[in-house]
Amino acid sequence: MDLRQLEALVKVAELGSVTAAARALQVAQPAVTRQIRLLEEDLGIPLFIRSSGGMQLTAAGRSMTQSAKRALSELDDTRRLLRNEPSKLSGVVTVGIVETVAELISMPLQAKIRSKFPSIDLRLVLGYSTRLEEWLGGGHIDFAILDHTDDRVSNLETTPILAEHLWAVAAPTRVVGNGAEVSWEEVVCNPLVLPMPAHELRPALDRLLEQSPIAPQIALQTTSLELQKRMAAAGHAWSILPQSGVADDIYEGRLSGAKLIAPSLERRIGIRLSGAFARTAVNTVATQTLRVLREFVRGDRWQPTWLLRAPHDDVTPPTMPDAV
Repeated sequence: MDLRQLEALVKVAELGSVTAAARALQVAQPAVTRQIRLLEEDLGIPLFIRSSGGMQLTAAGRSMTQSAKRALSELDDTRRLLRNEPSKLSGVVTVGIVETVAELISMPLQAKIRSKFPSIDLRLVLGYSTRLEEWLGGGHIDFAILDHTDDRVSNLETTPILAEHLWAVAAPTRVVGNGAEVSWEEVVCNPLVLPMPAHELRPALDRLLEQSPIAPQIALQTTSLELQKRMAAAGHAWSILPQSGVADDIYEGRLSGAKLIAPSLERRIGIRLSGAFARTAVNTVATQTLRVLREFVRGDRWQPTWLLRAPHDDVTPPTMPDAV
């Protein structure tokens, strides 16, 4: 199997004719016929049904054509990268992000990709870490920024990125704790709006609720981060969220908040690719995502602990190529 065979396969599949494929590839018709025959012999299965009406793909041929298109696209991207033409990288890259982190980085990430890699079709999917893991395992997303506290999918390696504290938040007219820290004892005296039990933070929160000498008042459980914040902002309840999910709201005065202590709670965020091999465009977007995260860590709104270790303070995980 070689590049010419894959190119011939894709072109015949697209045009439905060896003659038309030869014309498009600017080669003699027998050369295309030979490449298809050699590929079928190599695979040991027919890829086309030949008829007077043209060439129709078999089921195996359709599957092989899809793989050939991906391989040719990856070769093109690698060629552009080696020629120092990163702006020409192309293709769809689908990124899954836990909603709290997406609050901070979605728009800066979109702007960065749009500016540096305009031919990449960036798509962002938000969800709980458990759902993102399912989508990764099914190949529906290319990589995810997700909770790394409980690594439930052993066949997908996670690179830890950062750790952050959980904060208690309430209406902007309330002073939460002393403005910098608040104890769990004070928090649990208030009605609470919490994420649903499937959320990655709930096990730790439930342990605290069970240990509390005060019966908790759970006003609402929801899948919506926005609804949690709106209820807190309106004064209906307090909520407990990662700082990433409320950093902008506290900074801009829509919420008041403080770091939860006695005990403190922390969650870890990691990056997980859908497999051992990732397309050049996927690695490029993953690297840029880490750079956007790093820029926020260096800012004054969000103060997590950066966990990723790489030579020269780089933000590129060891499993990815050098940043573009």
